[in-house]
Amino acid sequence: MKRLISCGLVLWLAAACGTDSGAKGDEDDPVEDYDEKADSFFTPTRHGELIFGYASDARLEDDALFHAWEFSLDEASLVTLSTILVTDNLDTVMYLYRIDPDGSCGSYIEKNDDDGQSVASRIEATLEAGRYRVLVKGHKRFLRG
Repeated sequence: MKRLISCGLVLWLAAACGTDSGAKGDEDDPVEDYDEKADSFFTPTRHGELIFGYASDARLEDDALFHAWEFSLDEASLVTLSTILVTDNLDTVMYLYRIDPDGSCGSYIEKNDDDGQSVASRIEATLEAGRYRVLVKGHKRFLRG
């Protein structure tokens, strides 16, 4: 049985400024550009369990450039994860990982930079039962908000 689960991964990170995604340049590489920072792609600010239907606030700051949440599915479900941007000139990138039984994540299974309407991030996918992690960062390492 499939069910629709809508997730307000509402990261009060930024507001879209409607720029052309081709004009903004390439995304900063999270491994090469951040791996020596204490708050990195590998050690993000963890916000715990994502509760479907509720917003979860987060800000990109010098000591919190990456944010992560986890959630579990008991059965296959259509899941929507999105950032809602409330600060001008910020652009987010979202990664979705399936967590293996040993707790590792491996490569991301979905990634979104721009949702098609703005520079907010949005992932909509039918996912199997299991445990997942969503990670959000800025498109460029200097972005704050």
